Amino acid sequence: MNKIKAIIPIYILTCFFLNATYAYTTLTEKDHNYIDKTINTNQNISKSLKKEKAEHYSKVANDTNILINAYLWISTWDKLNWKIITKESVEAAVEKFNKLDDKKKTKAIQTLKETQKIAEELQRAYQIESEENFQWYATTLLPTPLYRLNKKNVDINFIMWGEWTTWILFDSANTIDQLWVVIPKWSPVTLIDKVQTWDFTYYEVRTREFDWWYGEDEAFYLDSRFIEKKDKKPNEVIPALPDISTIYKNLLSAVDSHYIWWGSYYQGIPEINEFYPTPDNVKLTKDEQEYKLLKGVDCSWLLWQATNGYTPRNTSWLLTFWESVNITWNTISQIINKVKPLDLIVRKWHVIIILSNEYAIESIWKENFEWGVEIIKLKERLEDIFTRRQPVNEWNESTLPNKEKFVIRRRFK
Repeated sequence: MNKIKAIIPIYILTCFFLNATYAYTTLTEKDHNYIDKTINTNQNISKSLKKEKAEHYSKVANDTNILINAYLWISTWDKLNWKIITKESVEAAVEKFNKLDDKKKTKAIQTLKETQKIAEELQRAYQIESEENFQWYATTLLPTPLYRLNKKNVDINFIMWGEWTTWILFDSANTIDQLWVVIPKWSPVTLIDKVQTWDFTYYEVRTREFDWWYGEDEAFYLDSRFIEKKDKKPNEVIPALPDISTIYKNLLSAVDSHYIWWGSYYQGIPEINEFYPTPDNVKLTKDEQEYKLLKGVDCSWLLWQATNGYTPRNTSWLLTFWESVNITWNTISQIINKVKPLDLIVRKWHVIIILSNEYAIESIWKENFEWGVEIIKLKERLEDIFTRRQPVNEWNESTLPNKEKFVIRRRFK
């Protein structure tokens, strides 16, 4: 705690908050609102018409993708799908595109990319709504765990050591392998299908932010008691970046939390004990009980929860998120003198959050339920990183193998 007391007063006062933008999602708030309004406007049309709309938006997405490729790689005509739009129409569009100045060219490509993303989202939404098993929409009432499960074996009660279970379903790393993510309270979810297992009702779901495809046999599921069903699609919740003092407070509040893969929620979810009461013949240790309540975070979720859902969920996004800090060929001392509070040290699969020139914070897995979130000395951590990796300015521009490099990204100055 002495470390925490030493960090807070200086850096909260000396940093200032930049203009807030919205979350890392590639869709803007305007895009989200347009999609939600379009879906709800056509809520009561027949399933056959929804299927037609899905096919229409699929074609729009394909057409825009062809034009994007044509604008970027004009000479590779043979790689384009001419079954969607004719070669002549693309050639005419490219000829018109080439007459634009560089600024207008950039804008044209950006507009096409935005159109493609919106069309893909509408196609997916209408395709789901056209299915017979579609269960409409819902909003989460609590922080809500999603589980990646085989469609033939959906039993969240068993995973969470509830009634009629006899053992704890940990994997070799003492984590819940099936847990995908814990989504925040008030998150809108699409209910794709309903599953009844014993006395429990589960839903196959997707969310716009945490959408992921694992194949025909697997899907994402939640317990019906975590949600409230809605008659129409709720608007997406677009978080804004909190001020720096709030981020600091949230980070430091998570200190001594467990490391939980793919999650989770460092305060824990006490309702889990109510929904899945542990059988009398199963005795949980204190650590096991906290794992059951999903009381912990992994590295990127520590940052995600501290920023109230503003930052990317995955480190692969964080590698190019915000602005780069020029650190190529820098020594450890040079980096320490250069970094600012809340800079991110990012490598493939891990992120460390800098608190000051002396301290950083991270969540890292340790054996035997040892604490995952801890404050560390920045110099010692960099010395360890330097034994395996080199600092680079931009992840994608460096030719070093992924396992041999790291970047630093900055939002606050």
